[in-house]
Order: sequence, then structure tokens, then C-alpha cells
Amino acid sequence: MGLIEKYAPKSALKDFTHDPKMLLAASGYTRGTITRPLLLYGVHGTGKTAFARALAMEMAPDMHVSDIHEIDVSQDTSIDAVRRINNSIGLFPANSRGIRVVILDEVDNFSRQAMDALKGLMTKFPSTGSGVFFILTTNNVNALSAPVRDRCKEVHVPATTVSDVLPAAQSILTAEGITLSDDAVRAALTRDNSGLCSYRDMYGVLEEIITRRSQP
Repeated sequence: MGLIEKYAPKSALKDFTHDPKMLLAASGYTRGTITRPLLLYGVHGTGKTAFARALAMEMAPDMHVSDIHEIDVSQDTSIDAVRRINNSIGLFPANSRGIRVVILDEVDNFSRQAMDALKGLMTKFPSTGSGVFFILTTNNVNALSAPVRDRCKEVHVPATTVSDVLPAAQSILTAEGITLSDDAVRAALTRDNSGLCSYRDMYGVLEEIITRRSQP
């Protein structure tokens, strides 16, 4: 099992601490005060998909995985993907809040026809009260059609710095039985002068450290 599968946050919004705006938006959805589709945008590797999954699991106190539909749009960009969503989310949800959550990852890959169909689907299944909540993620927000963006609450997911990911990196290394100083880990995570380090890059660096430590 890779480090991402083993350690990436899966169901706890409290694990996402590097941007208070994300947690503020999430609280609005979990309390039911915000009902518009959510659009998470920002550069790759900042945890948008993991955040979407965590939020989906906390949308109801008894949210069931069967009520969450996740689609990697990069794997199917056609209108058929939207039709399958339409066919699958009409079923009665298992949770007490009576909602379903649809996560569309890398939604900017949708064809123009599929984007138009998605706009219609958002209108058909409103998220007020019982209904369907849409969570969209994208690395390229400008590639989305204006009608889709207009229907969403947009939340920018900022790029993470070395300081942002350092606590998570140290926690993983400790769990793997490796002790390194903060300065040593910081140096390993620093690949350029920008000071930025995505979670995805962090996992790659840690894989390298763990592999070197395991070699005789």
C-alpha cells in the first residue's frame, strides 16, 4: 500500500487545517446553511479531492458510502457520464438527511456537451433540503462553462507551503518508525526557491526517504 492510500485524509475535515476558508465553507455545508454546488479550484496536489471526500462523509451524521458517487471526469469526458449520474442518483438515499453527494473530480475535462448537460442536472436536482449536493474539483477553473460556475459556490484551494505540510510529513515518518529533525524534513521537502510543496509531492519525498532507510 502506498503512502497516499495509507495516510491521506479520508473522512475528517479537521485534518485540513492549512486554509481556514475551506473549513468555513465546509461548516456551512455540514450545517445546511449553504446548499449551492461547491466548486473547489486550485493547482494540482493541494488536496481538493481528499477534501471533497471528507466533506461528503460529514454531510449527514449517518452518511453512507453508497450515497456518495465519485467520478473521475478525466476518465470519461462524454455526456454519457452525466447520463449515468442522472440514472444513479434518483434512488432513495440511506442517510437521515435524505441527500446524495456527487463528486466530479477534474470536471474541467468534460466536453462542452457534457458541461451543458451537467448544468441541466444541477437544475434538475436542487440541493435545498433533500436532494443532491454536487462537489466539483478542477485545476483549471477557467475551462468550466459560465453557466456551471454561476451555479456554484467557488472556493479557492491555495497552494501549500513546506511549513503547511511539515506536520503531516513528520506524523507519517513517526508512524513509519523514522525520526528526523524538522530541519532535515524541511530540507528534503524544499525542491525550489518558491517555498511551496504540494501534498502529492510530499508523499513522493517521503517514499524516497522510507525507501532509502529500508535499504541495507
